[in-house]
Amino acid sequence: MAQGLTRITYTRHLRTRLEMRKFPAELPKKIFEDADRRYRDRETDHLIAIKNWSGSGGGSGRS
Repeated sequence: MAQGLTRITYTRHLRTRLEMRKFPAELPKKIFEDADRRYRDRETDHLIAIKNWSGSGGGSGRS
């Protein structure tokens, strides 16, 4: 992905979830940059990034 061409915007919902689950604030950006798959939402024209991940931490109790 070319640097500087994509603006990553964190919604209020995302910022709240990151705080609740104690995930690092830069995690969504890393996921977007290293996504396994990307889609474009037809309604909003937003890019959606998917990254397969299993790990510990984050407080959700899921891995």
